[in-house]
Amino acid sequence: MVDVELIFAIVKIILSGISALIALLYCIPIIFLRRFHDTFNLLVLNLCSGVFFATGYYVGYFTVYHFYLYFFWTQPFCNFLYCILFIAVSEIPFGLLTLSLSRYCTIVHHTKGFFKTKIFLALCLVSQRIIECLLLLPFALPIGAYCSIPKWSFGYLLVSIILLPGLITLLLNLAIFKYVHSSSRRIQPINNTNQIPVASIQVPKLTRRDMNLLRQTIIIWGIVFIGCVPSFALIAIDYQGNVPRLVYSLLEIWDNLTVFAALINLFLYNSEVRIYIKNKLIGIFNFI
Repeated sequence: MVDVELIFAIVKIILSGISALIALLYCIPIIFLRRFHDTFNLLVLNLCSGVFFATGYYVGYFTVYHFYLYFFWTQPFCNFLYCILFIAVSEIPFGLLTLSLSRYCTIVHHTKGFFKTKIFLALCLVSQRIIECLLLLPFALPIGAYCSIPKWSFGYLLVSIILLPGLITLLLNLAIFKYVHSSSRRIQPINNTNQIPVASIQVPKLTRRDMNLLRQTIIIWGIVFIGCVPSFALIAIDYQGNVPRLVYSLLEIWDNLTVFAALINLFLYNSEVRIYIKNKLIGIFNFI
């Protein structure tokens, strides 16, 4: 008889592993090549490194849960495993939030040069880590015997780590879209005598790359949001474990598929990094 749960476990591990590999592949050229050290790519690096950490964790978690379950009965391992779980879950939502906040400040407040500096970028990244640590402080409490987690923990995780950052990210991107749309429709006053503009309104010069990034951020947010929320919402609601394990496996696979789709979407958008990686891979295969 076919073991469906085992098949699903292998699928989850493979999907998480592929996503981790793609995220790592995306990070390497941005880290080591100076020409990719612009604000946009550094923000993408922050997001992709978070994806790599999260998906790499899921590879280990699913492997232990399905093949080495006896580790879950050791108290130190449980504490370590679930603390890292909450950190891993926070990486993608807060990475998207940091990316959106930086773009909001540089576009809506484009007249302030500080928002375009590396100092502001560093402040965004450091602030992200500080906020994550503060929100995750409740999870530093010891976990009960046999990996029993307090009932409130996953509800808190869903609201503070997924829903709240997701809502702020959506509002920031909608604010950017509204600002750009209203700026493009703005009409300058005209002198009726000689038809020469008598006033000039400074508007941000948005490149096609900026607009594409705005669209891609919203798309990625939507993909990740609809992937993460169902599984964690079910965990928060079904604390007694009445829902069959098969349903959880399907939602976990769906979660992995959405992260994979978001990575592919981001990879296809960034033509510079994509072309560089493509040329390198072609060179390696030709050499082999």
